[in-house]
Amino acid sequence: MPLNKALRYQILKVMYRDTKILSLEEKERHLKLEMAEDFSDYDVTMKYACEAANSDRKAKEELWKAYVTPNSPHFKSQQHFKASAPNFYNFEDKVSCDHFGTLFFRDLEKVFAT
Repeated sequence: MPLNKALRYQILKVMYRDTKILSLEEKERHLKLEMAEDFSDYDVTMKYACEAANSDRKAKEELWKAYVTPNSPHFKSQQHFKASAPNFYNFEDKVSCDHFGTLFFRDLEKVFAT
């Protein structure tokens, strides 16, 4: 029995979170292949989820800027933000969680002031 699209995206998010097995280029190739199959709005939304799951620190920093910038052009809809945010923290990476947790509390007042 073949895996459905939602399960395949769950696997892709795990692949993006991994730091050792696949290069970013390989991860992006798998994402493009999945998006090419029966493309829909769901694919666009899940692209944001995979992007957030990416373990690369520089990519996380850029995404963090989009999170804390009011009306950021990065997110095309609230649905894209909702798909991204729950996949941002990799709880297996304590250093990254500590770093972005600190940024969260630093930026919290700024975000809610707008």
